[in-house]
This record gives sequence, structure tokens and C-alpha cells, in this order.
Amino acid sequence: MEHHVRFRGRELAFGALVCLASVTTGKGQNCDTWTLRTKEGPVPRAWHSLAYDAARGVTVLFGGYNNIIRWADTWEWDGHAWTERFSLAKPSARMWHAMTYDTARRVVVLFGGIDDDGFDGETWEWDGTTWRLRAEGGPAARCYHAMVYDNRRGVTVLFGGWSRAGALGDTWEWNGSTWTFRSDTGPYLRYYHAMAFDKARGVAVLHAGINNLGQVLDDTWEWDAETWTERAGAWPRWGHAMAYDDTRKVTLLYGGKNNSANFDDTWEWNGTTWRQRVGSTAYPRIGHAIVFDIAYDVTVLFGGKGQGWYYGDTWERSHVPFPLGDLNCDCAVNSFDIDPFVLALTNPAKYVQQFPDCERRLADINGDGFVDNFDIDPFVKLLAP
Repeated sequence: MEHHVRFRGRELAFGALVCLASVTTGKGQNCDTWTLRTKEGPVPRAWHSLAYDAARGVTVLFGGYNNIIRWADTWEWDGHAWTERFSLAKPSARMWHAMTYDTARRVVVLFGGIDDDGFDGETWEWDGTTWRLRAEGGPAARCYHAMVYDNRRGVTVLFGGWSRAGALGDTWEWNGSTWTFRSDTGPYLRYYHAMAFDKARGVAVLHAGINNLGQVLDDTWEWDAETWTERAGAWPRWGHAMAYDDTRKVTLLYGGKNNSANFDDTWEWNGTTWRQRVGSTAYPRIGHAIVFDIAYDVTVLFGGKGQGWYYGDTWERSHVPFPLGDLNCDCAVNSFDIDPFVLALTNPAKYVQQFPDCERRLADINGDGFVDNFDIDPFVKLLAP
């Protein structure tokens, strides 16, 4: 007996099948969902910095630039709204600085950037109430650098950037009172790179940027407190942002650009492989910043620069299961699922091999525990307008 189904002018035919055991692939990906939360709060800008204050459960923003003004404002996002905060003393208006959160001392650490006087080499800390200048020496004054906090050793790690002498390739650590030079070997001289600290593996992860010759890089490096080790690369880019997802134990990367276009892609690094995620996006941009909000289990993104304009939007990224009937794992139920559905019915082993990331009982659309002809009608209904 043969079962024929016509969908939008295309006839699907399935021969009689014996009941197949339900096909599963184990734990795989979910769909990325970037959700626009608000356009209220800080004015549109790029090249600002964010840090997540885990003790108070807020994302802290400082500074940035919108092609007219450098900013010296401090804002906090509590998961619902932005609130501007004020301090009598504070860093000068600046952009291209870097920030991270020191969990042991419960302060946000800020270093460097460009202000009205040019390259800055100050170290400031924000405790939720007051900005305090902590040091004016240590690493050379710079911009376009990146910093992370090593929670295992209680130090802030800084790498690279751009100074009066050009691109940098030095590694420094801040223990709350003193900067210590650690290395000038490892990653090539670079700026406009991004970093995140992998808490599960205890390494600082660095990706891409621009080298001293102006070339866009695609390499990945990890710092284990003693040496830098080169790891697998991904797409070349600069001006991107990275954060560590504490829940899923992966480093997240969003956006950036190459020599021709801004990106709106999301990638994850699990310590071995870079994998591009599927799902919605937060529009192409550079100069944005992201952090992981532990309290709400979401990645927070603010601002950045598009093709000629600046963003003042706040986005959050969460994970949802693949929708029922999404047989090709693109986070949508549409006609592109027809061929994978036929494959799942006729050759389930090959389907699992070809679509390994679909996390659900694959093709068992009617939920009876079997992948068989009885799934055809429910599948067609899912595809129907």
C-alpha cells in the first residue's frame, strides 16, 4: 500500500512501513532566540563596555561613542529596566576601553580606552555606588584591548590592544592592587579582538581581531595562567563580542565584521569546536557588548554600530527546544522539512547521521512512540498554512 500526500503542489509518496522504534539523538542544540527587550535607557552608542555584577544581579555599562559624543555615564540593567547611576568621581568620557567583574572583591574593573586626551592608562573600579581610581601605571595606555576575570586565581587578565607604538601582544594581570606583566608570547599582535573566561575549564578564551599588518584574523587562543595555546579557528572577524554561558558551559560569540560586511551570527566554543547556532538574530553590528546574566539565565546584548547608524537597543538570548515538525533543525516548520521527514521515515539511521543536533523524538509527530506512516497526516497539518 502506498500513501500519497500533496503539499503546495508537491506530491509525497511513502510505501508501507513497519513500525520503527522512535529515533533519538540524545542531547543536542536548542534554537537560539534573541529577543528585543527595550529601546529605552542609554542613548545609542558603540565601543562601550559591559560587565555583569553577580553579587547585585545587574549588568553595568560605562561609556561609549555615537560619532558625536564620548560618554562618561554609568547605567545598570536589572533584567527589566535600565537605571542611570551617578558617582562624584568617575572615569573620563571614553570609548574602546575594557571592563570585567571581580567576583572576589565584588567590583567592576575598568582599564584604558580613548578619551579627550588620547590613550588612557588608568584603572578604575565600580562597587555599585562609587567609581574609584585605583592605578595610573601598569600596562601601557591603550584601546581596542580585551579583559576577563579569572575566578580561580582571583585576577583580571588583559591582552593586546593598540597603543601609541601600534598593535600589542602583551598579557597582564591585575590582582586588585597591582598590575603584573605575564607574557609577550602567544597570540600575534592584535586589536579589536574579544575574550571570555571559561570557568569550567579555567582558561581565558581569545578569538580573532586585526593584526599589526591590518589583516583580519580567524584564530582562537587559550590562556591557562602560564602559557597561551592556539586552538581551532572560526570565521575571520573583528569588533565582535564574547561572553561565557555559565549554564551551558560554552563561550558565546556574536556579530563583528570582516573586510566587507557586518555579521549577525551566533557561535559557541565548547573547548574543542566552534559551532554556529541557528535561530533568530539581533541584527548585524560591531562595537556592541554582551554579558551572561546568571540570575535570568540569558545573554544580554546592548548597542553597537550598524551600517552607518548606532544602536540603543537591549536584547536577551535564551534557548528554546526545536519546534515539533522542524525536521531540518533550522528553528522553523516549513517546506524545507519535507525531505528530512521522508528521510526519517525511510532511513532513520541516515537521518540521525545527517541531522545530529535535533533534540526531540525525531519524526514521531503524533507522539505514539513510533516513526511510521501514521505520522504523515500530523506532519502535513504542521506544514499547512
